[in-house]
Amino acid sequence: MEQEAIIQEHASLENQLASLRTQIDALALEVEEQKAKVAFTRNNHDHAQSELNAVRLKMKECDSQISSILKEQQKLEHIVSEIKLERKKLENEVKRMETDQRDCSMKVDKLIEKHAWIASGKQLFGRSGTDYDFVSRDPCKAIEELGKLQAEQSGYTT
Repeated sequence: MEQEAIIQEHASLENQLASLRTQIDALALEVEEQKAKVAFTRNNHDHAQSELNAVRLKMKECDSQISSILKEQQKLEHIVSEIKLERKKLENEVKRMETDQRDCSMKVDKLIEKHAWIASGKQLFGRSGTDYDFVSRDPCKAIEELGKLQAEQSGYTT
């Protein structure tokens, strides 16, 4: 009886051992499947990480380009600002010159009215060989000479 109980217990243990070996084999197969899934997932992760790094690098390049473009834009805006300022100065200069021209025209008209000889001698102004040849005769020197002559003349009269 005891021997039968031991045989039954042995058979039962062998059945349990066979069952446990089947479970171990199933678990070993499950472990291999999980290792394969982990390897696949790791591979996907590494690929995704590589793509992410490439995108980050591209973003840095884009950021650098944007920064360069913004600096260039600031330079161009500064140049435009300077050009607008220069344009405004030139417009003011043109207005001033137009005003001066009107003033000079009015002065010329008044001088023509006041001095009749200007109208009669006008066609000789600027012609070479005439008294009005302003290239060969320097008006500043002529005024200086006039001053000297007037000084001499006034010296003789006193």
